[in-house]
Order: sequence, then C-alpha cells, then structure tokens
Amino acid sequence: MGYCIEEECFAMTITKSLLICVGIKILMCINKVLNSSSNDAGIDSDWLDEGDRRSAFVETNNRVRPLHLAYVAGYKLQGGFSDIEMKLAMENILVEPEVKMKWIKQIPKGLREDFLKACDEFIKPTQIQKELDESGGNLLHIAARLGSEKLLSLLVPCNSSELTSLAFEKDLQDCTPLHLAIKNAHKAAAMHLIQVAPATAYWDRKGGSPLYLAIKSGYLDLVLQIFHHLPGTDIDSSTRKQIIEAKKTSIVYAAIRAGSHSSSTNDMLRTIMKEIPHCIDSINKKGWRPLSYAAFKGYSDEVSYFLNNFPDSALKPDIDGSFPIHKAVCADHLEIIKQFLSLCPLAMDVIDIKTGGSILHFAVRYNRSDIFSYLRKKTSKRIRNLKDRQGKTIKDLVNDLHKSTRSE
Repeated sequence: MGYCIEEECFAMTITKSLLICVGIKILMCINKVLNSSSNDAGIDSDWLDEGDRRSAFVETNNRVRPLHLAYVAGYKLQGGFSDIEMKLAMENILVEPEVKMKWIKQIPKGLREDFLKACDEFIKPTQIQKELDESGGNLLHIAARLGSEKLLSLLVPCNSSELTSLAFEKDLQDCTPLHLAIKNAHKAAAMHLIQVAPATAYWDRKGGSPLYLAIKSGYLDLVLQIFHHLPGTDIDSSTRKQIIEAKKTSIVYAAIRAGSHSSSTNDMLRTIMKEIPHCIDSINKKGWRPLSYAAFKGYSDEVSYFLNNFPDSALKPDIDGSFPIHKAVCADHLEIIKQFLSLCPLAMDVIDIKTGGSILHFAVRYNRSDIFSYLRKKTSKRIRNLKDRQGKTIKDLVNDLHKSTRSE
C-alpha cells in the first residue's frame, strides 16, 4: 500500500512539473509582450514547440487551461495560430487546428470572426471540415445546403466579387451551390446566389441545370429572377445549344409538365419560350418535339399556346417520322385534334414519313373509332383514298380490322 501511495505521489509530482514548465514558457511569452513596445499585445506561439501547443490546451484539475488565462487577460495569440483558431480550440477541438480548420483559409481574415458567429445558428465549426471532406465543394456549398442567406451574404455580398468564383465550383456530386439551394427548397438562398452569379443557373449536369430544377419545382419567381439578371437572349451560343439539346433535363418539357399540374395558365412555359424561343425544336429522349409531347399527353392549354405562337411546329415531323397530330390520334385525344384542325388546318394533310399513313390510317390502326368517325367527315377525298407504304387505303385497313375482329 505504501508503495502505491509513493507511486501516486511521484506521478502527481511529474504532472505538476510539466504544467509548471508550460506555465513558465507562457509567462515568458506574456512577459515578452508586456516589455515590448508594440501596441498590439500578443503571445508569440513560436515560443511554444508542438508538444507545448498541445499542453497549452489541456485542462488542469480545476478545469483551467493555461491559454484560457491568457485569452481572458485579453492577449491575442500570434504566429502559429490565428485569433479565430484559438477560439475554435477553446471549444474543445482536440485535434491539430491545421487539420480540422483548413476551411478558414477560404474566408478573408476580416470576415472570419463574423462568419464563426453566424455559424453558431446552423452548424458546429467542428462539422464544417468533415462535410467538406465528405461532399467536396466549398463553404458556399455548406451555406446553400443549410439555406443560410446570412452565411452566403457574408461570403459573397451582392456588391463584391472577391469570392464570387466560389459560386462556380462544384462538389463531388457535380453540384454548384445554386443546385443545392434549389434542390433543398431554400429559395431565399437561391435568390442571393442568382444575384451574385446568374450564369451558374445555366450550368448543366446529369441531374439538370439550376434553371431546370427551378422549373421542375414550379419556382416561377426563381426562374424570373434568373432571366432578370441574365436574360435567355444574352447567353452564349454554346450554352443555348446545350439547353436546346438536353433530352432528359430539357427545360421546355419541365415547363410543360409544371403547367399541366397547375390550374392556372402556364406562365412557366410562356416565360421559357419568350426567353429561349429556340426551345420549340428541343427533342426529348423519345425523339419528340414539345408540341408532340403536349398533344400526346392531352395538355390542351399547352397545345393551344404552341399552335397560336409557333404554328409551324405542327408541320414538323419528329424523329420517328410522325407529326404532332399523329400523337394526338394515337393517344385518343379528340379535343386536341379539334384544336389542331381549328388553329392549323394544314395539319389534316400531314403524312407519316416512315409508314406513309395519314391521320385516318393512324385512327384505324390504333382502333380510335370516335376519332375516325370525326375525321372521315373532315378529310379530303385525296386523304381518304391515300395508300400507305404497304399499298393499303383506309378502306383496306377497315376491312382488315373487321376480319381480325371476327376471327377472334
């Protein structure tokens, strides 16, 4: 038992000795500062080696750290650590600041303290570097994901371009900060990023551009904001071509779908077509043009808009050789067909390029009896007697249909 007591006393003596050594070095630093003529008093951390730096953050039995005493006394830490890094260390970051706080270098020195204070509302400083390492990107990505307009305003004020380049960087998922703000429905944050760097709204990725995401989500206010700061007519030709040729993430098809889910007029589609009218020739992944897609889906308002504002689109074939009115016949949309004949009568005479079939041929092939009855009274004699590429007239197809029906 005596041996154990002696051993414990010896350990306590060693611990106290180490703390005294650290304290002496820190006091030497403080004394140096007090004796200096500099007005900006500070502790020169170059006087502390790596081991002493670690010890300087270790608490004693009464939960007091050597550096805490210096900090409370009003001395700033100079040299190896910045003022902000010491504050982070005081928040129990028990790893080397160089490893855990690389993100600080992205912030101008004059903004670091304000940024740290703003972070307290949204994210722990200890979590920032972890997220950057896992997801890539920069501090704007974190602020956008959190939806913090306050953090974004600190990093990229609307009247400053010092850090605007950060808005164009992408994370490991190929997303810009604006992508993340819109995906997470942080509209205020998205508005700020659009003001700072509107060109990023047109940056495409596998999941679509921010403009596409805003349209898909039905955020008309964001779309209007994008076009206000960078009109579609002002974008460069390569970007315009990319937008028009996008198949899976086409903005015009997203606008058509967004309008179809709303009871109001499709303002989204009107806005898109006003800014980028060339979208009328966009081809989706099925090889269809916008009017064909709207006709097949039975979107009456969108069909009416296209026929009134882009009447030539009714006479342009899709990749499969058929025309928009053919799609309406296939999908059995009689009211859509009536719109075609009323607003673009020439659509009555279009012939499918691959099969050579008229709209009457399609009505019989797809067994659309109501449409056939309506069109037979409207079509010309030439169309009624027309032979397709198999050499069959409408009458031949009708007879074939009756035979197959009787055999069943």
